[in-house]
Amino acid sequence: MKKEKLDIIDKEIIRILYNAGIPLTISEVSKETGISWNTIKKHTDCLKDMGVIDLIETQTRKMPKIMLDLSFIQRLIAPQPSI
Repeated sequence: MKKEKLDIIDKEIIRILYNAGIPLTISEVSKETGISWNTIKKHTDCLKDMGVIDLIETQTRKMPKIMLDLSFIQRLIAPQPSI
């Protein structure tokens, strides 16, 4: 499912990743937010499709870590041209 707007769970995931400053697993994000693993997975899949996060393969884990795409944050805070 392709989303066009961020919802409250998406924003919470982004906040957790931004504050962590390092890639986290879905389990770590789930534990930090108190939101179920399945819900976090569903939302991270959508965020990946939107270009908000990237998945990083790790050699020590079966599941990749998720990392916030900082260019997305820069686009959010960039001044908007006035019309």
